[in-house]
Amino acid sequence: MKLKLLSGAVLSTSLIVGANVTQATSLTDGLVAYYPFEGNAQDAGGMGHHGTGNVTFVAGKVGQAANFKGKNTVITATLPQVKKTYSVSLFAQLNSNNRVESQLFYLTRPNRKDRLGYLSTWPVGKKTWHFGSSRYGKQWEDRATKVADPQGLLVNQWYHLVFILNDKEISLFVNGKHLKTIHSAHHADIEAHKNLLLLIGGTTEKYQGMDGQIDEVRVYNRVLSAAEIETLSQGQITTKHETQFSCDDKPSCKKMASCDEAYYQLEDCGRTSLDRDHDGTPCESLCAGHKKPKGKKPKGDQKPVPETKGFDLSGIWLGEGYKCGGKVSQQRFKIEQKGYAIVGTKITGDACVPADSRTFSGTLDTINVTWTTGYANRPACCKMKDKLTLLDNKSIVKKGSKIKFTKTGSKATEEGDLSGTWLGEGYQCGWQVFQEQVQIEQQGNAIVATKITGDACVPAGNRSFSGALDTANITWTTGFPNRPACCQKKGTLSIVDENTLKGGGITFKRIVP
Repeated sequence: MKLKLLSGAVLSTSLIVGANVTQATSLTDGLVAYYPFEGNAQDAGGMGHHGTGNVTFVAGKVGQAANFKGKNTVITATLPQVKKTYSVSLFAQLNSNNRVESQLFYLTRPNRKDRLGYLSTWPVGKKTWHFGSSRYGKQWEDRATKVADPQGLLVNQWYHLVFILNDKEISLFVNGKHLKTIHSAHHADIEAHKNLLLLIGGTTEKYQGMDGQIDEVRVYNRVLSAAEIETLSQGQITTKHETQFSCDDKPSCKKMASCDEAYYQLEDCGRTSLDRDHDGTPCESLCAGHKKPKGKKPKGDQKPVPETKGFDLSGIWLGEGYKCGGKVSQQRFKIEQKGYAIVGTKITGDACVPADSRTFSGTLDTINVTWTTGYANRPACCKMKDKLTLLDNKSIVKKGSKIKFTKTGSKATEEGDLSGTWLGEGYQCGWQVFQEQVQIEQQGNAIVATKITGDACVPAGNRSFSGALDTANITWTTGFPNRPACCQKKGTLSIVDENTLKGGGITFKRIVP
């Protein structure tokens, strides 16, 4: 599951939900921009360098990806500065092999002529990686081409690519492995201190449009280490913008910047409660700036609901009566709760709101929530404020609608039986990507997947993964060609629909019930 950064009009703050997610904080260092392409081209790194473009969004390497269809589809963003040392990380998948050059990224000055850095495929048919840097006005170019494997670049296969400019050297990494380094004689020309243009999926030259998908684009103003590149190549790492807090005492709840700061003081400063106003109500149960004034009766929607005290809605829920595209379907999601703050995350996705997207967030003390809504051609595009009605600890009704949510506990079989033969796309062994076939057995809430098609990393007959459906947590069996089935790795499994599962960068399709 991607780590979610929650902020909105209802909460008027931000907090991190997801106790089972470990964040690699080093991957926030030097981050200039991050584009996960979850239904938009927004900069999720917190720096505000949002992109614009006429692209669509489809299933990607991690969540959704930007879909490019040639010269008329490109994403453009403005970046403030690029030094002589920087890195660009991304995932790419080609639809065809018949273009002169499929441009993945292109960093240029506002005149749109110089290529401070670029990465593409070239030429038609052979399809090698083509990368480098050039200054047209000064008539120089440092570039190289290199093929990743003997059969050339494959279509409909995800590649992870990292472009690094390290002063006098320009390097390319593919699927976590160093492919080639060239030495630049013109590195002093590359640094730029004014606004730059980052073009994703295209350039200013009409024959260089991308035909395929690009996902998880990150720009750093430093060199990524080999370990960081290996981590990024595995996917499932989502970067959030960090806010710095201290353990200094605050005289009142109002003095805290947000619920984030309250949770920081509890989790990182060793405190057990934050009753700063000495009124019996701890700050962590409230959103800073929305605490009711003392001695005044709250009005309207802000009136706390006494019966919500002691409610814990954390767990897996099923929603009946939910509609997407006019069709009524059942949705499955996970609610996480801290104090009065609640967040619902989709486990079973659909065309309107994909798996791992936030389905709603809000506060129990006011019963106000903000829903994520969408359409089949615009998934997770919109927000809508509404109210919930709590029937009890296991039943919720969406006010004014026929949608009812029921807590399932461990009754994962409400979603049906996942037993059968499944085909996985995107499985990696070494630096190569394969298909894998597994047999899934489900007993109640527990599932176990056994390898049918073996390989050097995990031979046939070995367990591929196992876990519990009520938490969506699973354990993968991993290995290396020289150390097969040696290790285990924690992860999550999303049920996209009854015949599609996603986890660990792999998409599984049921082929035999």
